[in-house]
Amino acid sequence: MKWNSSVTTKLNVAYAKLAPFVDVQETDNGDILGGFIPQIMQMVANWMNLELTYIREPLDTYGNLVNGSWNGMVGMLFRNEVDLILNPILPKPEFLEFLYYTNPITIEAYTILSGKKSEELGLFLYFSVLDKSVWMGIIIALIVIAVTSAALFRRAAFPYSFKWFHYIGQYSWNLLSYMMKQVPKENFLLRNHKHVLSIFLPLLNMLWVFCVAFLIMNTFQSLLVSKLALKKVVPIVDTVADLARSHGVICIAPREIQIDHVLKYSDLEINRKAWTKIDNEMSHNRAFNKEILRIVEKGKYCIIHGHLIIKDRLSKYFRTMGTCNMHLSKHYFYPFSLMMAVHKKMPESFYETFNVGITRLVDSDITGKWFEAALEVSNLCTSYTDNTLKALNLHHIYGVLVLWAAGLIIALIVLIFEIKLHKRKVGGRILKNDVDIEARKI
Repeated sequence: MKWNSSVTTKLNVAYAKLAPFVDVQETDNGDILGGFIPQIMQMVANWMNLELTYIREPLDTYGNLVNGSWNGMVGMLFRNEVDLILNPILPKPEFLEFLYYTNPITIEAYTILSGKKSEELGLFLYFSVLDKSVWMGIIIALIVIAVTSAALFRRAAFPYSFKWFHYIGQYSWNLLSYMMKQVPKENFLLRNHKHVLSIFLPLLNMLWVFCVAFLIMNTFQSLLVSKLALKKVVPIVDTVADLARSHGVICIAPREIQIDHVLKYSDLEINRKAWTKIDNEMSHNRAFNKEILRIVEKGKYCIIHGHLIIKDRLSKYFRTMGTCNMHLSKHYFYPFSLMMAVHKKMPESFYETFNVGITRLVDSDITGKWFEAALEVSNLCTSYTDNTLKALNLHHIYGVLVLWAAGLIIALIVLIFEIKLHKRKVGGRILKNDVDIEARKI
């Protein structure tokens, strides 16, 4: 049987203030409905010639089974007070006794809203600026150029006697002093030496200055500033597993969403463990007020809800506060369809025609266009980055201290080694002289 749109049909429609699907602006002359669901409903009503009377659910709730009776908007439909529910609902088998579901209006999924924390810069930030391969390249270049320079120095200045260990160490320090912008010892460069090979020593040093000291260290300085200016932030809770492993974090799951069937009765142990960190006694409106969102931003609370609803609340929070810094997880879980509910007393022709009208509007991507425009502000709440340049503290330059301490320790070891070697040589000479004296006496 075909629906007769030539005759006006009066319908009572239940609604609740649950943005972004149905937004309500309260005025002295009554509620003004906003959101994309009222838009869709009005288009279908014009097409089917429906006269709509909207009735608000006093507590703005979907409804639960309490003492054998349904409350909320579902209860209004169950008691035959209304003909359909404007707000899309999560389908449940127990509702099928007294209502039809339309085709899906949109797809929703749960996600987690939490605060962020800055990662510590670490004790050895100085070394973490450059990759390990770059540091290894610097060390290898230092050793190769130092050994080559020492070999040339030996050939030019000391063709017969040469202390390899001593002069390679001197050249290594000479090159490092260039890199650290300190004054090197000019006598090792042989700038005025007449030997033909002496020309290669300044060239090697200039090679080091321009290829390593200039390029690498200037890059190093800019990267060091970036490391101090841009702190890496990580979410306090990003997944259900993070929530299960967290300490001191309470996650709010408003009682209206009834998430216990997802976590509490889950077959996964990690979900059941996460349920122990859940507070499901708080109402939907209370969970998204400014005081609670401030606590979420500080990292003490997190919120589990549908990602579309969270984005809508973040948009409004940003417009009110002007700034916010939170993390909205992209690890969605338990996706589900949201549908409109029609009382079973309505004729099948009404249901089929109404469903066709809803489906056509959804297929035209009216929901996507609405969310794209209405929820883009929420990105400003989750993409904030603190670029303030922080002052250097002692723990930021531990790497420098370690570098100098290592140099001093190595220098001390070399000094002790040379003292011992010198004493041994002196002792050997004294012993040899004594032997020579005794031999002459004989």
